[in-house]
Amino acid sequence: MKKSFFFGLLLLFAIPFVAYAQQTWQSDLEQEKLRGRVKELREFDMRKMTYLHADTLAKFQRQGKKPPYFERRLKYVKKYDTNGYITYSFDSFLERYCTKTYFKKGYIKEQVDYEKDGKELYRYVFDYNAQGELQSAVRYSPEKTIFTETYSTSYDNGHKIVNLLHTNADGKYTQTEYRLYPNGKLEYMLETRNGKLQYRFCFNEQGEETEAYIAKFDGNLRHLITHKEGNVLVIEEVQADGSKRLSTKKILNTYGDETVVTYYGVDGQVSREQALKYEYDSHQNWTRRETYEDGKQIEVRKREIKYY
Repeated sequence: MKKSFFFGLLLLFAIPFVAYAQQTWQSDLEQEKLRGRVKELREFDMRKMTYLHADTLAKFQRQGKKPPYFERRLKYVKKYDTNGYITYSFDSFLERYCTKTYFKKGYIKEQVDYEKDGKELYRYVFDYNAQGELQSAVRYSPEKTIFTETYSTSYDNGHKIVNLLHTNADGKYTQTEYRLYPNGKLEYMLETRNGKLQYRFCFNEQGEETEAYIAKFDGNLRHLITHKEGNVLVIEEVQADGSKRLSTKKILNTYGDETVVTYYGVDGQVSREQALKYEYDSHQNWTRRETYEDGKQIEVRKREIKYY
């Protein structure tokens, strides 16, 4: 099952947490729900052509060919080692890439982020204690230290609890707590800032999200409950009076990919619905995904996947 949008967005920026998750929880391939021994992944946004230069159009006409219907734009590139961990990634939106090195399986040693032209932006250095547990992470730029993070670990009836203190260069800090099941899966993670809860995500022992609290701009918390009914994922929002309002329904196929996503308004009526179609390779990873809304195609994504 897929993690929530909010949790996915959090992982995008939580570099040290991802390092800790890799060490005790899942490899990058597992987190991204990729099957097989993936070596490289390239994802493209297939946008409809809206304009062609007259000379280009004339060239196709001379060749007796139809002009392309789609323009292929690279979204990102990811390369993985044989253990399923990312060693290189490129993001075309941010126009930057990063490299990662490990001193053993799942234990990241260093990550370096670069501008597209090769100029170094940030460097993350990770340190472990004698028991092999992550105890600190530091993020540098070429000029200064940007933040430091320290970790402390404790145990409760087989459940591992990790507390993280994130301190910026200006002295401001946040505190994060992770609790893991005995099988190593994440049970919950929460963050407080200035004593106020920013988020809390809860999961079952299979790694499926069950509940989330997310701080809103007005200071209140958005409370979401997630459960499965067969192949349907149901997300409900808990109201101030304790009642539940249907927020989203997702129909999943046999591979766990969303085929229909329905969003509901505060009045309980359907506000928006999307249908998704896939093409798969022999490893059951999708290589083409088409998204439709109101019967119209709004997005096409293509993936090129290489395997070991």
